[in-house]
Amino acid sequence: MAKILITSGPTRQYLDPVRYLTNASSGRMGAALAKACLALKHEVVIVSGPVGVEYPKPARVIEVITTDEMLDAAVREFASCDGAIGAAAPCDYRPEHVETQKISKTGQPLVVHLIETADVVATLGQSKRSDQWVVGFALETDDRRFRSIVKLEK
Repeated sequence: MAKILITSGPTRQYLDPVRYLTNASSGRMGAALAKACLALKHEVVIVSGPVGVEYPKPARVIEVITTDEMLDAAVREFASCDGAIGAAAPCDYRPEHVETQKISKTGQPLVVHLIETADVVATLGQSKRSDQWVVGFALETDDRRFRSIVKLEK
């Protein structure tokens, strides 16, 4: 049987010690995929951001917080896997600067400069060996077909 890596859940990108940007992902898709893979007798490794769901017990779960942590764990684990399923919703942006103290209200607008994070699934796809496979999901709000094709080509 195959060894399958599944990314699941959201990631968090902190603005300060108590506030963060994230995506609305519950981890339920990752849990369902893990359950289906385990039912087919595959070995499963899940790299998951913070979620409230329980993953199936036979799966090995690696907990992460940030997109960089997810990327590092996924790349490390993928090296020994047959394939990967990207069901996570990693945060696409992170603050250029993270404050060390809680940002206090000043009555003025707060300007946050964001920079893109690495694309976890694209990175796995670019680094895969000829005997490995990668499947990814993309949630889009407009031009879904076009944006999905662009993501596939990346």
